[in-house]
Amino acid sequence: MLKEYRKTATIKAEQFDGSKEMMKKYHLIDGRDAFRFNSHIDPGKVYIVTLEGNFEINTSDWIATGINGENWAIADEIFKKTYEEVKETPPRKYIVWISSPDNNSFNEEDYFEVTNESEEEIEQIAKDFAFEHIEWGFDEVKDE
Repeated sequence: MLKEYRKTATIKAEQFDGSKEMMKKYHLIDGRDAFRFNSHIDPGKVYIVTLEGNFEINTSDWIATGINGENWAIADEIFKKTYEEVKETPPRKYIVWISSPDNNSFNEEDYFEVTNESEEEIEQIAKDFAFEHIEWGFDEVKDE
């Protein structure tokens, strides 16, 4: 049965401007240079090396970087229909409070900051901070 799926991973992406800096940064192949070694390469094109092989990339296409550092090209019109920019979330600051027979105070080390972590991840971070104390918890610190 055909089912519908949504991508859950975020990517980093940059629109290709044809510059030498981007050619170098993403190890793009200039067809004029590669044509001497491979007659299947069009000398008037630029190519991106992907996990699936070398593919043509045009100025205004997007170069995507996946979760494992792999790159691929996405046509501008497809990119605009498929992706939206993720707005940065300012870090949130938490304090871990601990209470045990031998420790009933706060220390500077009891603070930590998070950005996009879930409540479960924040709880695990707080638990790691509190490790062997009998009672512990965490609260978000609001700037005043």
